[in-house]
Amino acid sequence: MFKEFKTDPFFMLRYYIINFIILLPVDLFLYFKSPFSLPTLGFFLFGLLLLIMPNFRYIACSEIFFITAALYFFQPDFSFWNLALIPLGVIVGLYSAAMIHNAAHTNIKPQWLSRLIGEICGLHQLGGFVGWVITHYLHHCFPDDLEKDPHPPHNLQFWKFADEMKNTIRGALTRSYFETWGEAEKYQRIWTRLEILLLINRFLRALLWLLIFGPISFTFFFVPSYISNVLIFYHFNYYTHRQTQEEVGEIMNLNHNIYYKLMNTLLFGTYFHKNHHLNPNLFDPRKLKMTSKAESLLSQA
Repeated sequence: MFKEFKTDPFFMLRYYIINFIILLPVDLFLYFKSPFSLPTLGFFLFGLLLLIMPNFRYIACSEIFFITAALYFFQPDFSFWNLALIPLGVIVGLYSAAMIHNAAHTNIKPQWLSRLIGEICGLHQLGGFVGWVITHYLHHCFPDDLEKDPHPPHNLQFWKFADEMKNTIRGALTRSYFETWGEAEKYQRIWTRLEILLLINRFLRALLWLLIFGPISFTFFFVPSYISNVLIFYHFNYYTHRQTQEEVGEIMNLNHNIYYKLMNTLLFGTYFHKNHHLNPNLFDPRKLKMTSKAESLLSQA
């Protein structure tokens, strides 16, 4: 996909136009089958606007808003058993992160299955698979580059990094596009339309999940799954990369406490990130077989 991004200026725009053409009629169809009246849906649409924001504080606030709206408008449908959906959603969000990462590297065989799982995870994460793959490829090309890496730590505190990560991803993607195609008016128009479509697509994906699950399951299952997915990406990208005092980036394997051991066991060695950079085509980077070159690189950590 990165090759197409670099050889076709319309590649991403075309992808999100196709997504829009599919999502809009599906959302409309599901709305007429849903329990939402138009005024009630309006309250939830405001929550969706918070959910798709790049800043984590808005995402967290959206859950508070959804809980309030769900219990106010659909209280008879609520049962305390619905609270059991929260940990299930958290687990789904974590696996969505691990699977889209492997799908981006076509580590799931056959290749068509990588694409299918990647698109499902991209739908769950609201941003789409193609944008995720291109961003991740940039990360592998320029790890910890303060200009070109989509999410370098920048020596920021964790929550400051979390607040900035989605914006730095957007900036790196924009920079890469214009470095490839130049800033002629034609390409600026393409990119402007793409950014608008990206936002619309995120909203339509979130609306799709709301209409599929309904207000209660969406609130207690999907939103926790989305929040856990966002948080593990923040945590993973922050703590597996460290900048030294010389502003040189260092990629790390993390497996030194209960949290990392548990996550590596459940999520296929996802925190063995240095190993992953040495061989991105391993589904589980814990299984990296050391060559002399790999051992030399690891010894520099």
